[in-house]
Amino acid sequence: MRVATLILPPTLQSQQFSATNRVSASTIVSAYPSVSPPPSPPSDLSYEYFQRGNILPGQLQLYWKIHSGIVRTNTWDSEGIFKTVGIWGAGNIIGPGLSVLEPYQMECLSTVKVEPIRHLHDFAEVLIQQQQQTEALLNIILTRQIQQRLVKVFLWLADRFGQDWSNGARIINLRLTHQHLADLAGTTRVTATRLINQLEQTQQIQRLPQYRFVIYPASNHHQP
Repeated sequence: MRVATLILPPTLQSQQFSATNRVSASTIVSAYPSVSPPPSPPSDLSYEYFQRGNILPGQLQLYWKIHSGIVRTNTWDSEGIFKTVGIWGAGNIIGPGLSVLEPYQMECLSTVKVEPIRHLHDFAEVLIQQQQQTEALLNIILTRQIQQRLVKVFLWLADRFGQDWSNGARIINLRLTHQHLADLAGTTRVTATRLINQLEQTQQIQRLPQYRFVIYPASNHHQP
């Protein structure tokens, strides 16, 4: 096998290369501008995810800011009667430290993305949100006729969480069971089911698969 030989010009053949004349690899590299690694994607470690039916951990000094999904807050009395005291969505902050109720439970009604918060900086704003919802639900529960209570529940949910449907109607995509609605209206599931059937017959609401509801404009509803 023939090996190629590199023949240098005479001037280079006679030149002696000392250690001071050698160019180190680090010197060569330093001659080029440094290239920074690409930035890391935003960290999502500050968020936690829960599935439908999960219960958010409840600690007195721990609050949860909801970024997506729906959470309802519950309590129950000494006889085990279950009561829904709030329905919360994106932007709301909830936690036992904002309530005087005991027990106090935070149940996920959908897949939920939440951020744990140890210190509230806008405490007054959070309290205003809590008060506004408490007043809305109190107005519902103080309605004497159960059917009108349920109508108000649907209208409040449509206004708070609904999306435009057609002809002024709004759709509620919260997957609320009849028991959920009964808890909000302060009645039994059997009564809620009977009244839901009546509201659908009078074209005030429409049931869709997966526990979704279309709520028609308030002009369709018969207020007392």
